[in-house]
Amino acid sequence: MWPFKRQPLLDDDTARWHVDNMCWLLRNLARTSIVRESRLILPGPHSYRLGKATGEELALLIFEQTKAFAGMVNWPLALFPSIYEEEDCFGFASGMEDNPYELIAMLVRKLAHRLLMSLEGTPPCDETELNALSEVLGCLMGFGVFLTNDATSVITLRQGGRMSVGEYKADVRGALSERELVFDLAMFLTIRDLQPDNAFRYLEPLPSDNLKTAMKDMNSYRTELKAAAEGF
Repeated sequence: MWPFKRQPLLDDDTARWHVDNMCWLLRNLARTSIVRESRLILPGPHSYRLGKATGEELALLIFEQTKAFAGMVNWPLALFPSIYEEEDCFGFASGMEDNPYELIAMLVRKLAHRLLMSLEGTPPCDETELNALSEVLGCLMGFGVFLTNDATSVITLRQGGRMSVGEYKADVRGALSERELVFDLAMFLTIRDLQPDNAFRYLEPLPSDNLKTAMKDMNSYRTELKAAAEGF
């Protein structure tokens, strides 16, 4: 017998946090069009139609299409090229449109947070974890691939030449780790009865491998998630 037991993607406590919070979101949103009509949103022209737009026009196109995919097209929210954010205005830093995937992930976090703040009831997470819960919601809205790929980027600490140990670092963009977001993506695929093939195709290599593990982990949570998603 093979002596090594398969290791799950997340430890039991972390996985339980994600499952409990996903179930809470499902019970609150399963019968709304925002979640009921969500689908797996993927990079590329089969999802986003951006044409040859550039600059602010490109950013606005991305914003409007992201709102539509999120089921929030009628929400009174606008995008302006500013680092500041007001009640009904999302600000974005100049130049973010040069990296559409990063911009989409940022917008998803903001849209999910606005949706989360509109819900009644108290989530199972701590108040300090609401940004993390917003990212779980972003995966439930179908944007798990974008959030996972954007979770971590490598920043070089010196220009040119070969890097040595200590000359680069990981820049964590959101509240959840890459592995946690992969787990949330796997929950969404399980809830929706979707095969992971398309997600594999667009994920970076490491999260793609982790998704294989997470999909196996879903065997332990499938019944619970399906019960919470009744009517989804």
